[in-house]
Formats: sequence, structure tokens, C-alpha cells
Amino acid sequence: MRRALVVLTVAVTSTGCLMGPDYQRPVVPTPAEYRDAAPGQDAATIADLPWWTVFKDPELLSLIG
Repeated sequence: MRRALVVLTVAVTSTGCLMGPDYQRPVVPTPAEYRDAAPGQDAATIADLPWWTVFKDPELLSLIG
């Protein structure tokens, strides 16, 4: 009984992955540019800062600088 259930489960789940031989991916239109896209900018992030300034510790700043 258990073996039949396992075989049936495998058979049913594997048929869900099948596609016909004539499947063609649908064409999705994509614009060349987005309408309200901002011009390219250099991102100023915390990663651009020296690592010791992130902690704002006067003792650390005095040791390094």
C-alpha cells in the first residue's frame, strides 16, 4: 500500500513539470528606457565612508587620525 502511494505521488508530481514539445516562451515587451528614470548618479552610501568614522568614537578617531 505504501509503495503504491509513493509511486502514485511521484508520478503525479513529475507530470506537473512536463510541457508540450511545441512550447514557445511568450514575448514580453520591454521599453528601451523607463519613463521617470533618474539620470545615473554616484551613490553616496555608508560603504564609501572610512570605516572608523562610522563609529563616531573620539578615542578611535584619535588613535587612527
